Parts: sequence; structure tokens; C-alpha cells
Amino acid sequence: MASAIVLGDACVDMLIRLPDRSAGRVDLRCATPQLHGGGTAANVAVALARLGVPVSLIGTLGDDGYGRWVHADLAREGVNVKRLFPVRQAFTSMVIALIEPDGERLVVVWPPEGGAHLQLQPDVIRPEWLTGAAWLHTTGVCLRGAPARQAVLHAMQLARRDGLTVSLDLNLRLESWTLD
Repeated sequence: MASAIVLGDACVDMLIRLPDRSAGRVDLRCATPQLHGGGTAANVAVALARLGVPVSLIGTLGDDGYGRWVHADLAREGVNVKRLFPVRQAFTSMVIALIEPDGERLVVVWPPEGGAHLQLQPDVIRPEWLTGAAWLHTTGVCLRGAPARQAVLHAMQLARRDGLTVSLDLNLRLESWTLD
């Protein structure tokens, strides 16, 4: 089976299910945070690994506790994480979702700008990483800022040059992004 390469974001999702507040006094002891692996690119890599597709993830995580947790979680899922690099100058992004009993949710991303996933440098990406792969998938999340934007475009050019299928999940969120 041909392998896939996914390039982009990996983060931690923290879900907090809120209790029903309509019944009077609220007991928040039941609202225990749950950690899950997340990020649009990482989610695709995990899905491919679960389907039995050999998959590598290229990207950056903060050199922090959440970054180490995400790295270990992806490895447990069967994703090749040899090209998922820690960076010291930024934090691993966290998506915090507060979920109401009716399923409505409020989502907050921290840090709102400059997360570790945007720190991938174009010169880190090696053409030989694409050798033997059939597909490069990436996400619009990393097109939001430099230097990750240039890294994504560089990888896409290399992949097209080598005849790989290239796909892009825009993951466009107009309500929360300012785009340049």
C-alpha cells in the first residue's frame, strides 16, 4: 500500500461538558476536562493510520507538556512522528470546547496567534521525505502565518514535481480568522 504524508497542525483538544444550569445550583465537579488529540492535519493522519495506510506527519509542536502528550498520542495511534519537531519559541495550540447539555459549544483556541504549528520552517522539509509516498495532504490552518505558509507551499511544490497527489483541506473559519 502506498504511503501518505500529512503536513500541518497537531494540537490538544480539551473538552469540558457543562452541567445543566437550568435546574438551579450547578455542581461543576462533574465537568471534568477530557484531553484528546486534535488538529486538522493530525486528525487526518490518525484516520489514515486507523485505516491501515502508512502515514507520516510533518509539523511542529511546542516543547511543552501538551506537545509531548500529543506526540506520544500520535505515535500510539500508529502515525510516524519522526518529522514532528518540538519548538521552544511557541506553545502547542489547545482547542478548549465548552459543551452545553444540548450540544451547543463555545470553542476557544489558545494561543490565539503564533502557536507552535505555525513555526515549521520551509528549509526543514527534505525532498527525500516524499520518496515512495503517493499522497501529500495539508491544511489551510498552516497557511495562516509564516513561516508555516512557506513550508506548506514548498512541500506542495516538491510533491507536485515528484508526481504525488496533493490535497488541501482549507479548514476555513471566517468567523474567527483575520486573513492577509
